[in-house]
Amino acid sequence: MTAVSQSYPNYLGGLNEQPDEVKKPGQVVEALNVIPDVTQGLTRRKGFEHIVWKDASGTAIPTPLTEANTALQAKGTWFQLDYKNPVNEDHLYFGCVRGTDGDITIFNQDGEQQAVRYTNEAVIPHKDYLYNSGVMEVFDDNGDLIQSVNAGLTNNNGYFRNSPEIPLKYCVSKDQVIFTNPIETPTLAQAIIPTTAQANKYYSFVNLKVVDTSSYDYTFRRFYKDTSVDEYAYIKSIELDAVSDLGDGYDEDLTLPLQTQGPFTFTVAPQGGTTGLANQSATIEVTFRGQIVQLQSQDSGSYRNEARYSWSVRIINAGKGFQKGTVTETLTAPTGDPNINLPNLTLTFSIKEVAKVISTQNQDIVPSGLTSSSTALDILQELARKFAQSGIDKVVVVGNGIYLENSAPFSISTSEIAVADVINSQKLDGEPAPIVRVNTVAELPIECYSGFIVEVANSFDDKNNYYLEYVSESQADIESTFTSTSTVAKLTKSDGYWREVAKPFEQTVPNNGTLPHMITIARESDQTRFAFIVSPIMYKDRTAGTANDNPSLFVDNSKITEVNYYKNRLFFMTSEGTLVSSVAGEIDNLFLNTAIEISPSDPIDLIANSNQKVAIHGSSVVNNAMVLFGDTEQYSLSTNNSLLTSGTATLTKISNFTFDSVSDPIYLGTNLGFVSKGEKKFYEMTNIYDRGPVDINERSQQIKALMAQGFNMPVSSREQSQVVIYKKHSGTGSNELLVYKFRQENSQESSQTSWVKWSVPENICHVSLTQDKIFVVTHSATNGFKLLVLDPKSTPNYMDGYTSTVAGTAYESRIKFPTIFPRGQNSYDVTANVTIHRVKLSTSGIGAYNVSIVRQGYDDYNLLIEQTPADSYDSNATPILYGDKVETIPVYTRNKNLSIVMSTNYNAPLSLRSMTWEGDYNQPYYNRV
Repeated sequence: MTAVSQSYPNYLGGLNEQPDEVKKPGQVVEALNVIPDVTQGLTRRKGFEHIVWKDASGTAIPTPLTEANTALQAKGTWFQLDYKNPVNEDHLYFGCVRGTDGDITIFNQDGEQQAVRYTNEAVIPHKDYLYNSGVMEVFDDNGDLIQSVNAGLTNNNGYFRNSPEIPLKYCVSKDQVIFTNPIETPTLAQAIIPTTAQANKYYSFVNLKVVDTSSYDYTFRRFYKDTSVDEYAYIKSIELDAVSDLGDGYDEDLTLPLQTQGPFTFTVAPQGGTTGLANQSATIEVTFRGQIVQLQSQDSGSYRNEARYSWSVRIINAGKGFQKGTVTETLTAPTGDPNINLPNLTLTFSIKEVAKVISTQNQDIVPSGLTSSSTALDILQELARKFAQSGIDKVVVVGNGIYLENSAPFSISTSEIAVADVINSQKLDGEPAPIVRVNTVAELPIECYSGFIVEVANSFDDKNNYYLEYVSESQADIESTFTSTSTVAKLTKSDGYWREVAKPFEQTVPNNGTLPHMITIARESDQTRFAFIVSPIMYKDRTAGTANDNPSLFVDNSKITEVNYYKNRLFFMTSEGTLVSSVAGEIDNLFLNTAIEISPSDPIDLIANSNQKVAIHGSSVVNNAMVLFGDTEQYSLSTNNSLLTSGTATLTKISNFTFDSVSDPIYLGTNLGFVSKGEKKFYEMTNIYDRGPVDINERSQQIKALMAQGFNMPVSSREQSQVVIYKKHSGTGSNELLVYKFRQENSQESSQTSWVKWSVPENICHVSLTQDKIFVVTHSATNGFKLLVLDPKSTPNYMDGYTSTVAGTAYESRIKFPTIFPRGQNSYDVTANVTIHRVKLSTSGIGAYNVSIVRQGYDDYNLLIEQTPADSYDSNATPILYGDKVETIPVYTRNKNLSIVMSTNYNAPLSLRSMTWEGDYNQPYYNRV
């Protein structure tokens, strides 16, 4: 046998659940409460310090905070805010939304509870805020007060209520934390239903262009409905959709009775009956065409003859009083083959199109008393008097024109087109009220009646239709009393302008209570602390376009499952797989500002799905793109332009992986990490650019069984080069964390990746990795909620939950070594006979630890190893953190029968640098085949 020695230079490989013979050098079976450190080795983590809760005045709270006496909830939605500010030194805030009632608790990094106030008043976002004595004041950029909001301690807002399985999602935008509730459906307020007066408000405007009474007589003509003639709708198009029972005997009757005895005539009554002057039955003729076809039996192969029919419909009398829809008629069975009993047939007709008939009368409007010296005002007043005498309800002289309004339909025209321009309203089918329609803005008068609304149809170009309203600040000028016998018409000032508006009587107002809400950080008046105001967001109404321009999330009845802020826009991701943004620079505006032109600031509304509907539950901005994480697919939103607009935005599918909807993607430097649903796996997404596929690598393969236990909530810190994954929103809770340590050379390469497991005394509610600190919020029924922090810069202490007055709780650090195999250049020799004589553990020169030696067939034994025994160092001496000490441990047993565990629960450090073993190595000399 050959005496050999072999060393493992470090144990920075962390946990690996693979068989020992395939583990890489430096990996272990168990690594509990340790951390791989490239300078110190596999090192015992420091203890977590317990930060005592304090009230708003900074006084320590003597009793534990529990779910019964506070709004904290173990399974609530926890969030954090890194808020650097000039007011105070607090820059890290933690919060919890209690799912049962939506109450919110917020505290800072020192455990001091913050003032949280509630209001149901919608607040304008992205402004300056000042809170004092129950009132939050909102100021614009010029320092002018634009809103005052009452805020109190009582929460009457139900939006924040949620279930642990569907937590709230949030993002931070300036002084606001914006939350969305994935169980809420955003809606618009119901459209205003026009009153009877509004639904029958017909109006026109006559704009005088020329004053020349010698050449023109200024004659106009009024058209109006003739009430002595019926108004009705007749059938313009009708089809026979179905003939029931046509195959019941008719296919066997080869005499074709429907063809030979036809055509058949039907008298069809209007759907509302024939009562009334404007209702009259229609006469419809149906012609059947038959033919005999030869069919082959699939079973016997024999042939048989069958009758087949087609048909056509002709309108003989179109009738009156019809509307679109279906009507049925019965066809009495014709006489055919006497051996076949034919049933009656039911015919279903579909009225596809109807046309209306409206009879009108006309009346000439001829002014009298005009002379060559008559002024424009003389002409307008005389015309106004004549219009009033003709029966027009309201006549107002406005500037160089006349406004006309009536409760019954009418229109005005003139053959003297050089004299005046006339625009009239009309009420089309399906429209709630009459409206004026013009082809271009060139048809609009410069001066008009305030409130006059027109639709610009843009018939001569490709632009969208839009709506304008005339606004006059002087409209309050008295409209003098005017009757048909008055000599002076109503007069009003005309200075004003045309303003784009939304189409009347459509949904334009968002329901603020159903859309994402926010927490506003408002400076208190003494400028030493902040108040956190919980409120709806004051979303802007739609002021242009039509209902077709409303965001798809209102049309689809989808739920907002994720929010994020990217390129100066607030983005909403939905359960329908759509992506909707706010207007650029206005997170409270979801609608386009104008329908006249396409604007770069217009909202973005895209569908992310490819061939299936995938809800989007996560997002993260990296490089020049925002990556969206759906249930089973991932997408990249980017632009090749300097501006992200509805025309330049591209949404590309980049991968097909599952995503745990309760978690969030995290940053790994320039890469992203995420946890899959189902069997939990941790993936790293690399090669993320504005186009092309990405690379996704599973980083949790070596701890597959551990991850599958339900670890689903990752957090990361680039400064610490590590990821912490804990269990949230599932099961009964856990006190364990998985720590992934990485050291990246670039976006594609990592020189170190390793996993270890940590535990804390109680179940974990929330974890935060902020710069170089690790914050953990824990909960137990006995001790309530605790805030713990691990600060690498603090004085070393290796107890959990310690304070300046409390020693804390001991925790165990444990390292279990894999089976020792001689290692060649590329692999282990697992067939050799190896006897281990001794192992040499190289550790730091301070601390104490236990070594458990388990040898199959021999008694187990434990060693307590003190690096610096008592009486061997000076009192109050500086600890030796970087010294080395090698401990030789005799074992003398076969390698496969040996198990070595290194552990400690002392309040002292421990760093494992390397391990060397010595023993006999006997290689069996079998011939390889």
